[in-house]
Amino acid sequence: MSSICPIPIRLKQARISKALSQQKLGELLGLEAGNASARMNQYERGKHTPDFDTLKRIAEVLDVPV
Repeated sequence: MSSICPIPIRLKQARISKALSQQKLGELLGLEAGNASARMNQYERGKHTPDFDTLKRIAEVLDVPV
């Protein structure tokens, strides 16, 4: 039985439902403009997982529960 992390899928769905680009979401989270899009892309692809504090900030910006 494999467990799949739901964060990448849910993050992308929530971002798209708010009509935000990866770049814009990253900037709203306070990431530097030069790497905001790349960081969000890594989270959405599941290459990296945000820590809990970052997840809370993402949830606040996207107005979704953690």
